[in-house]
Amino acid sequence: MKKTKILLIYPPDHNQVDSQTPNFAHQELVIYPPLGLLYLAGMFRGDPTVDIKVVDCQVDFKGFDDLARLIKAENPDIVGVTLISNMLFDAYEILKVVKKTAPFARLVVGGPHVTLYPEIVASSDLVDFAIFGDGEYGFKQLVDVLKEGSFPSKDLLAKVPGLTYKDENKKIVKIPNHLHDATDLDQIPFPDRTLVDPAVYGNPGNKSQTAATIITSRGCPYKCNFCDIPHKEYNFRTAANVADEIEEILSLGINEINVMDDTFNLRRQRIVDICNEIIDRKLKFNWVGRGRVYPFDEELAMLLKKSGCYRFHIGIESGSKEILADIGKKISLKQIRNFFKFCRKAKIDVLAYFILGFPDETEEQIQESIDFSKEIGCKYAYFSILSLFPGTPVYELGKTKNVVQGDPWLEFAKNPVKDFKIPFWTETISRDRLFEILREAYTQFYFSPKYLGQRVIEVLRSPKHTGGMVKAGMAMAKYVVSNKKGF
Repeated sequence: MKKTKILLIYPPDHNQVDSQTPNFAHQELVIYPPLGLLYLAGMFRGDPTVDIKVVDCQVDFKGFDDLARLIKAENPDIVGVTLISNMLFDAYEILKVVKKTAPFARLVVGGPHVTLYPEIVASSDLVDFAIFGDGEYGFKQLVDVLKEGSFPSKDLLAKVPGLTYKDENKKIVKIPNHLHDATDLDQIPFPDRTLVDPAVYGNPGNKSQTAATIITSRGCPYKCNFCDIPHKEYNFRTAANVADEIEEILSLGINEINVMDDTFNLRRQRIVDICNEIIDRKLKFNWVGRGRVYPFDEELAMLLKKSGCYRFHIGIESGSKEILADIGKKISLKQIRNFFKFCRKAKIDVLAYFILGFPDETEEQIQESIDFSKEIGCKYAYFSILSLFPGTPVYELGKTKNVVQGDPWLEFAKNPVKDFKIPFWTETISRDRLFEILREAYTQFYFSPKYLGQRVIEVLRSPKHTGGMVKAGMAMAKYVVSNKKGF
């Protein structure tokens, strides 16, 4: 029996667009597995008719010529490529390579960028099929249809949720995708993590040498005006199903897990249930959570710690109560302080995200955020400049007020170029000044005598867990002393 050969490719970030965060933070130090592609691969577990491989160009990229040789050697029937807006140039270079070296392969794309611009993506001569929204079932159904070899009929393609493609008359056809709302997440097969090397992923704050990522829920019901999460409906998995996946991860020799949910702790009882499942099954591993400062309390923090959670990532965004209100964050400075108090008692480290450069934000208010980051006792602070992403209320406001000229993201979607710059809110503070302030924020937080003293003591007390921290410190020092505008 001839197997259908599928090659799934995650693009490199070599030509990532001018970023709102320093390169050392997202290129040199933090690399997570391509979980979306591993979910797609998981849909074919046990299928004897399919041979599937994953190529992660984040960690295994030696140039497009090398990638072309790999594709030619694999001779795939179907190639899937992830499209992410700020990595779009390299992704389209991959599409060109695929079309040239495997001209008979069906080229399928998905990812956040496709969800934003499905018709534009599908109209490209480089793309055969695009799938927007949650793509596991759509991709599986499309592969089943494409196995027949010839171009499938409209009737068959009409059953593929989220599919967008050109018909025989070059007309764009778009099939609705309601799977985010309707799917029982417990029924989706687990990602196939055997297709990548867990040792190459992680971040310098990890305790372990091997790390995996997991998603226990999808969507976020909050409406922060800067956020580009496409789904506002919240869908979640049961605690038992999450624990089942954790057991599978641990069986692969991986002993650290990063929970990548947008709002992990949205439903308190669900988190209690997940922690109790971990404890009752006697699962021993280190893990990191992500969520909001509320709902959160001391009892929950203690339970998280007991189950193995040693760090929690939260979006604070600003230390100014006026800015928090303006952006629709729906949290207060009191709630933030309480969150940190509970985490200190439970001995859970915190990484806090801050965004600088909101509409009408003054340099004094930005300094409030920097001062607040030091006051509340974050172990790590991640500062970035507000990026006006497509589909967000702040991007639309920017266009209305002519802070953003035209629709640059739309033009970039039509014609990805190397020198694209993410729009910032520059009505009150210039782009160059925002970059300077960002560097000042990292300098003030990470190079204060108090912070440096705490980290030196930590290194002396536990040297085996601080190699990543030293690497991060060196990369950050190089960034701070750099005289470059931007990154």
